[in-house]
Amino acid sequence: GYVILQAPPYVYEGDNLTLRCHHYPGYPAGQTIFYKNDVVIKDWGPEDELHIMNVDVTSSSKYKCSKKVKHHLIYYTHTDEISVSVQELFSLPTIIVSPLSVTEGDHMILTCHTKLSLLRLTTVLQFAFYQDGRNIQEFGSSNNYDIPSATLQNSGDYKCEVKTSNPIMKKMSAAFTIQVRKNSEH
Repeated sequence: GYVILQAPPYVYEGDNLTLRCHHYPGYPAGQTIFYKNDVVIKDWGPEDELHIMNVDVTSSSKYKCSKKVKHHLIYYTHTDEISVSVQELFSLPTIIVSPLSVTEGDHMILTCHTKLSLLRLTTVLQFAFYQDGRNIQEFGSSNNYDIPSATLQNSGDYKCEVKTSNPIMKKMSAAFTIQVRKNSEH
């Protein structure tokens, strides 16, 4: 074809995406237009690149560009289309509690578990913890929240949140309910 729409091979949430509408070398080119799912997202203009900042999963779509290319004194419109699939950078976090059932006095550890994409393992993640909607551990590099000796006050609904720093993207886990049991020896 006279026109090729180019995208990076792998696109992740939070990336800045650039699509380039190339034309066959040696032919004069006119203006370019870009579509997402057949809706115009960048109208006719001289730019042959489309920039989408900080993409998320909803940016996964069919993209199309049309470009006017001149053959024998006349401009003809040529079109190409591609599908872009935005991958998850890290999975929705889940909370894991050890031990599974907690009695007063137990050493209790909450772990915030998420999985990074294999191609982006160098991404720095930060973790925060909440009890009943209250922040109990600020964002930091540790994905554990440590309670050396559990009390009945540690019963509640726990959530953890994971974020990246650049650009900032956050995901919150579902609530995990912990019921600390009374120690019958007391």
